[in-house]
Amino acid sequence: MKLVVISGVASGLGGVGKVITALFRDAKNFPELQGQVIVKSPSAVSLRTLLQQGNGRGMVKELWSRRTHEMDIWNTLQQHSPEIPFVLIHPQSLTFHWCQHLIKNHSDSVWLYLMDCGFFCLRSYNYIPSESKGCLRCLGGKWKWAKAFECQPFPMRNFHALVFLEKLRNWAAQGTVKIMTQNTLQTDLARRHFGQYATIRQVGVWATDWEQALLPDKATITEQLPKYDIVFHGTSLEAKGFYWALELANSCPQLSFLFPEVKPQDLPPNLYVSKNCFFIPMKWETGLAQAVQQAKVVLVPSLWSAPIEGALIKSLILNRSVAVVKNSTAFSAELPEQLVLYLPQHISDAASMLQNAIAHGWQSPLKLQQEWLDNFKNCNMNLLESLLNVCHG
Repeated sequence: MKLVVISGVASGLGGVGKVITALFRDAKNFPELQGQVIVKSPSAVSLRTLLQQGNGRGMVKELWSRRTHEMDIWNTLQQHSPEIPFVLIHPQSLTFHWCQHLIKNHSDSVWLYLMDCGFFCLRSYNYIPSESKGCLRCLGGKWKWAKAFECQPFPMRNFHALVFLEKLRNWAAQGTVKIMTQNTLQTDLARRHFGQYATIRQVGVWATDWEQALLPDKATITEQLPKYDIVFHGTSLEAKGFYWALELANSCPQLSFLFPEVKPQDLPPNLYVSKNCFFIPMKWETGLAQAVQQAKVVLVPSLWSAPIEGALIKSLILNRSVAVVKNSTAFSAELPEQLVLYLPQHISDAASMLQNAIAHGWQSPLKLQQEWLDNFKNCNMNLLESLLNVCHG
């Protein structure tokens, strides 16, 4: 069984990168897969970071590296017959022109693995600022709403994005492109968007840092850090609930909130940042894991239709007091009712519930946490095997 996986995101960079790292590792470690599975991804260098650093030489070097990566993929395509299945991951970070060429020349053997809502939403994170839930207006190909709200492609501008999304929907309906999903609610969205005749298979997702958090010594804190009542686990995107969390902190002045990054300089002028908010840059490996474990409540308040987010999984591994925002189209809605604290979207109501939970020492039942994590691990950790089985099933 042969398979080629092509990712637009580099191995190791962020949540998607950790998934690619797991695929790289499994393709290399299993003897029966030697030479059968090829995983391609770009270098792990951020152009945005190089630009912010004013590193012109580094940018030129990185652009050349990416061009070399594209040529390497072209060579890979030429070496394999059109019948060999291809799995595309994060096409927004690949050129849409390149993706279209692959699909046209390898029809009936291309699968798209969904990492976000970029299959129907130009923003990828389907959230409109100031709204309280994920936006589904464009679901089913109603692109007029993207134009009405002046939505821009994310993570990078691309004038061909909307054209590609229109073609993708047609390709999926015709069976030219098949779809892989992570979880049940994402599968439902994909079905509503691509139609009843599209081939859609749920395969789960797995990342290397999740298994590291699951190691037996995960409870060992090597360095005693300051303790915060609430730890926000996410990035400073409005779709991830960052602004919502800042407003929540304003309504809970007696609670300390940790935001594990530099305070953004481009916050809306009407968004007040209260004194109980602490901005301390840290990554999972450099203090965030300990902060999550020690928190009274870990807050993962995504407002978009998030599939399986690494921040939520790692929080559930290390802490039995995890809070999310009620969101009917996000993966968090699939969790058992007592596993997480479901906060209402209205800030004052959420503040009251959060304060009450902390006052009473709310935690999810230990047995429920352990059983859910065991089941999640068993269903998801063999991601590469699931890809192979679906492609050759």
